[in-house]
Amino acid sequence: MDLRGLNKGLPKKDIEAQHTELAQLAKDHPGQVIPFILIDPRSGTLEFIKRLHQEGIPVSQQSLNNVEFKGIKLYPPLGYSPSDKIFQYANQHKLPVTTHCMSRGGVWTDSLPASTLVNYTAPCSYATILKTSYPDMRLCLAHFGGNKEWDDYLSRNRNINLSLEQMDCVSQIVTMMKSGQYPNLYADISCFYHVQVPRQCKTTFVATS
Repeated sequence: MDLRGLNKGLPKKDIEAQHTELAQLAKDHPGQVIPFILIDPRSGTLEFIKRLHQEGIPVSQQSLNNVEFKGIKLYPPLGYSPSDKIFQYANQHKLPVTTHCMSRGGVWTDSLPASTLVNYTAPCSYATILKTSYPDMRLCLAHFGGNKEWDDYLSRNRNINLSLEQMDCVSQIVTMMKSGQYPNLYADISCFYHVQVPRQCKTTFVATS
């Protein structure tokens, strides 16, 4: 992850070295590790994405084939709004995009108010992008929100009369997925301690399909 913009000191390894390590893991575990390009639009460029996607990274001098990256990862809690240029490139080259969709995660910026980070990360902020701009782009909302978001979802009485923007994070994802208007929208349930989440997902999506 590119942490230079957090003003909390330099990371032990820069973003280039992190991608090289990821490429090595993908080479050592083919089919199990699928490398994605982690990009911060404020410091990263389309040239960086193009190089890792189209040329890949040589993991050793003895390696004849570079490791090519298969998707793009975004982490807006670092303090940025996802860039349309990145979505345009992903759509054009059929690269899946995974994005963090809660205002806070393992790390986040302190330089912006929480309300701004929510606007950057809210699932509903991708509605127009997926419905109008790039309907063929595959987008995964990481962790289906997160543990706190599922705490909120499971503990409240959900009002079906709320607009998408007024719903909690998990309700936004559920509503968008079940609407049928976003066929290329996905979510994963990694990094959870909630035993209810897999059961709730099965009840919500399988039993009603």
